[in-house]
Formats: sequence, structure tokens, C-alpha cells
Amino acid sequence: MSKIIKFTVALIIATILLDRGLSFVLDHMYMHMKTGAEGGKLNYLLGLPSVPGVLIMGSSRANHHVDPEAFLTPTFNLAEDGRGIAYNTSVLKILEANKTLSDTIILHIDKKNFQHHKVMGDYKGLDIKALSFFYSREKSVTNYINAFSFSERVKYFFKLFRHNGRVAIIFENFIESKMRGDFKDNGYRPIEKKKRIV
Repeated sequence: MSKIIKFTVALIIATILLDRGLSFVLDHMYMHMKTGAEGGKLNYLLGLPSVPGVLIMGSSRANHHVDPEAFLTPTFNLAEDGRGIAYNTSVLKILEANKTLSDTIILHIDKKNFQHHKVMGDYKGLDIKALSFFYSREKSVTNYINAFSFSERVKYFFKLFRHNGRVAIIFENFIESKMRGDFKDNGYRPIEKKKRIV
């Protein structure tokens, strides 16, 4: 019996140490990503030496159609495809906590965030999980994710879960950020025109 208990305790300790060690590495990589939709644009903005006067936020419509170059004051487009009110309000809290909140914010939100949609159903705020890196770092993110179900607290006990489904993207964006070095970006991602094959 004592061998089983010792083995179980050793297994639990090894699991927690492995979880903490690997998450430390992924956290470091995530924080140094400056490209990509999975946190790169947000990290780039947080690393700017001065706060832009205007911040554009919202979903794909803002991401692909609002060009910061059209403004007379320094402007950054932080919009991301598929992001709704839960994601954007939490990003505002993160920016506020980091003292990087712009004086003027243009926020585009789809009406589907407030209405029932025939096909997609009600907006549930699942887009907040794109900010899971900030779980236990930013109160609004933690509270919102915990509100989904009790199991979220259990899953997020393991620090690696914050990177669930994003490991390859983190590696790709981290490497791309390192290869690009210092670069200028205004966050704008216009729709690329598809080449017609004849």
C-alpha cells in the first residue's frame, strides 16, 4: 500500500513540476511574440514606447477596414477577427492595468453580441478564451472564464492549459517575431485580394 501512495505522490509532484516548467517556457515565448493574432498584436502594443492617441478595436470589420494611416494622430488597430464584447472589454482592462489605454477608442461590435442569431445561437463570450494567457493575471479574464463552469477552475489549475491548442502558433509567432527583430506595425490587416487562376 505504501508503494502505491509513494508512487501516486511522486506522480502528482512530477506532473505539477512538468506543468509549471513547460508553462514557464511557453509563457516566456508568448510574452515575446509581437506578430500574429493569438496575442502578438496586443504584446506589440503593450511594448510601444508611447501610447497611441487612437486605438481601434473590434472584430474583422475593424481589423480589415479601418486603416490607422487615415487618422491625423498616431493610431493602432488592435482589432482581431471573430472577437466580440467579452474579449474587447477584457483587453481594455488589460490595457488599463498596464497604463497603455489610449485617449480615444473606436470600438466596433457586431449586433450578434446582443441578439439571438438563428444559426449561431446566443453570443456566449467564448472569444474571451483567446486571452487565456491572462487567466489569474487579469481579474476580468479570470472571472469571465470561471463563470462558464466550475470545471474551468480545475482545468486552469494546470498552467499549461492556458496554451491549450496554441502551442504551434506560439512557436511560429515567437520565431517570426525574433526573425523580424525591430519592426514598425500599426496593426492594420487589409483583406488580401485573391489572385484569379485562369
